[in-house]
Amino acid sequence: MDAILVDVKQACHLLSVSRRTLHDLIRKDGLPVVRLSSGPKAGLRFRLADLERWAAQRVERLSATHSADSDLSE
Repeated sequence: MDAILVDVKQACHLLSVSRRTLHDLIRKDGLPVVRLSSGPKAGLRFRLADLERWAAQRVERLSATHSADSDLSE
């Protein structure tokens, strides 16, 4: 089965972030992206499975951090 690709607008909607934040996540947090060509104006697409996996890992990391912070305050 082929991977389902979504565009920038759809990825923003799925992750509930702005375009600017999406580009920051690509650059700073390793959000996986498929570049359709080279250069700064290259079209971007995202594999739906990659977005889901990335978001789940981020939630796990944040939950672990929150748990650790809660343990320290007790």
